[in-house]
Amino acid sequence: MPGSDSTLYRGFYDTPHIQDRLRLYAQESKVFQLLALRQVNPLSLLTIISEKFGTVSADMLTDWRFRYQEFDELPYSYQLHAASARPASGSLIDYFKVTNSFGAGLNVNHRLLSSGTWMGRDLSGGATTSNCAASFHATDRPLNEVTKVIGIGSPSAVYEGNAAESGYTWVKVLRAHPAPSVIGQLAAIPINTYVKLVNSVAKTNQRPNPPVTANGSYLENVIQITRESYGLGEHMTQGGGIKTLLMSGGTEMLDLNYQLCETRLMKMIERSILTGRRYAVETGNESEYETGGVLEFIPAANYINVGGVYNVSSINDVVSQALDISGVRELWWFGGSSHTKALAGAYENKRGFGQNTELSVKYALNVYTIEGTGRDGIIHYVNAPVLSEIGLDSQSVMLNLTEYNYGEKSKYGCFQIAEKVPMKDLPDKEESFESNAGFMGKWRELYYAWGLVRRLQSTHFRIYGITT
Repeated sequence: MPGSDSTLYRGFYDTPHIQDRLRLYAQESKVFQLLALRQVNPLSLLTIISEKFGTVSADMLTDWRFRYQEFDELPYSYQLHAASARPASGSLIDYFKVTNSFGAGLNVNHRLLSSGTWMGRDLSGGATTSNCAASFHATDRPLNEVTKVIGIGSPSAVYEGNAAESGYTWVKVLRAHPAPSVIGQLAAIPINTYVKLVNSVAKTNQRPNPPVTANGSYLENVIQITRESYGLGEHMTQGGGIKTLLMSGGTEMLDLNYQLCETRLMKMIERSILTGRRYAVETGNESEYETGGVLEFIPAANYINVGGVYNVSSINDVVSQALDISGVRELWWFGGSSHTKALAGAYENKRGFGQNTELSVKYALNVYTIEGTGRDGIIHYVNAPVLSEIGLDSQSVMLNLTEYNYGEKSKYGCFQIAEKVPMKDLPDKEESFESNAGFMGKWRELYYAWGLVRRLQSTHFRIYGITT
């Protein structure tokens, strides 16, 4: 049987392409028994993903649609979508409208800091509109205002006269904490202000608070079938045609077709991992599923616009944004050919962008490491010809392939190949697909039923807008 599991998986790392062939008549000469294969655009993204994380085995996939648990960190800050309700004159009581997910992580022990209002150091005699206001003053208002949570409404419900709004929870707070009172009317905390969870204080002998709602959600993807045929027709199997390149009897031709088919299949899988659109349609007893790709999974908020020519400073801006937003310590950066050229040009005759010998040998790719960005993080860069192939020659993607969280290794990678049916060379026997209909050829195909596990959207990025 042409091919085997071992040679199939070597296809993830080896991408031979055959040159155009001419009909040759001096077939018995040794020189014509050589078959030239050349490597064009080796696999890059697929090489690293498949090696780093391997696969999810078929016994873990009970259906052609698969669900997987996603756990996000509980939020520590929230940007107000509307200004606070503003306390009445002489009152410290105010209300924040926050998302249900942020509200679910709060309780009456918590203190929230406002990044848009300031207060004095000593509020023991009560707050005033001069020592608690919406502007910073080094003497009178040197500290960000802290508010004390004293009540939390139900999600999407009316709360103490505040109208219900779908997706939001009202949180009751005491402004200017720890002031016991206030003279005058405090300004509202402005829209778009970040309120951040900064402290948790429990009373002595306090009963436990209700458990914080874990931010868990299910992601879903589907298993697609990828199959490519490489069989032989009656012309070759019966030996009735003109022989070319000593492909007599069909066996050698079948081996050659297998290599070409394997290469085509691997390249198609790599492209689909990037560009696939999640799609599922069912008609009667038949279904057509397409597994979603990486580009579809990256949120619009994680598109980084360089907006000009690369230089070391702008590269550091991109890297620092990605490391700060993702919160992980290692990211893998894949760029198209023009993007790679622009990146290399920015570092020409400068330090900070060097080949990582260990990783280059491990993956049989040129892996470069970007250092000296002023962040506790590292970026590994790989030229990815597949991006140029799909029209993203001057763009790049920066992916979290290593850590689940800051400083924490996890066996659950952000991307994994889900194998419903491991790649097979079918059929097992060399009989014709339609032998009873008089067809004398051999039907062979590579068959793969697989999906892509995608996790942690907010830790992946797409970089665009580079002037090359």
